Amino acid sequence: SFYVDIISELTPVVFVEGEFEMYKGIKGAFKVGAGRAVWHPSSKFLLSVGRQFVLLGSEELVYYPTAKYRFMTWQPYVYEKFLRFTGWWDSGVAVTGRIPIGSNGAFFEYGAMVSNGPGDYTTLTSSGKRTYPTMNLQGYTFEMFEDHTRQSYNNNNNKPVTWRIGFSPIKGLLARVEGMKGKYDARDNRNFEYLTSEVFYSKGRFDGMFGFAQLKWNAPADPSSDGLWPGGNVKQRALYVVGGYKVIEKQFGINFLQPVLRYQWFDPNVSSDSPTQYRHYGKRQAVDIGLNYSPWEHFLVRAAYRWQDVLKGGNGIKGGDGFTLEVVADF
Repeated sequence: SFYVDIISELTPVVFVEGEFEMYKGIKGAFKVGAGRAVWHPSSKFLLSVGRQFVLLGSEELVYYPTAKYRFMTWQPYVYEKFLRFTGWWDSGVAVTGRIPIGSNGAFFEYGAMVSNGPGDYTTLTSSGKRTYPTMNLQGYTFEMFEDHTRQSYNNNNNKPVTWRIGFSPIKGLLARVEGMKGKYDARDNRNFEYLTSEVFYSKGRFDGMFGFAQLKWNAPADPSSDGLWPGGNVKQRALYVVGGYKVIEKQFGINFLQPVLRYQWFDPNVSSDSPTQYRHYGKRQAVDIGLNYSPWEHFLVRAAYRWQDVLKGGNGIKGGDGFTLEVVADF
């Protein structure tokens, strides 16, 4: 992928931002990211209007290849059908801020956002609006990542509110909780409710984080033949913990060398209205071991291997072991 982020400061307290990504090197596949105007009179209050990350999952700290807490090429969550929210920009209005507490650098953090929310395959064409099945033939809901980034048309009248609460008691430690609730289908019938949380910690050469995500949603029946989604209310839950330590930093002529380790656990059917045999179907865990090598600033090579075990499932669910390699340069 190739990212371009353009920021223009109109005044000392107002800037506009435009961003796009050439998605996975696919010819002609450009994904629009941010497109917003921001008013920030102080760190206590920031008003952002336009297309931007939803507040779920601290995407601004983990998504981009250059992000400090990205650690690995693999996305931070294993997922099934709907839980994934990485790389989710949405059009809306957001208010965020940090309020200092005492004199030792502690602060309270808040955020609220009203946006279009998730959608389905409803699209707007020259001949009018076209509505497609809520779930595609592969069993994935509103997976339109390459050029639409979640949805190409605001498919319903529901405007969910996303909230965030955060607290940093000491320098290097930040804990957050976020949530979003609303309806995602074109007929405003199907509910969804996200709850996410992250803890970031950095001290000296060590960086680490913990992530949690839960989704309750009304799932349509899966049109595919695997039988995983007979329809009804479903709860999905995932968590991960990851850390890296720079064994070399600003030594021997290189920027840093950082081994990283991550553990993930995911259950796409914690509870559901489906028959008992579907509960916990697809539950799995994964271990990632990697090495991040930066010979000089603004250049990074990430290499990692994943072992993934299916804890409950049939022949249709694969373990998903694999090796990844990523080269990152920013300028």
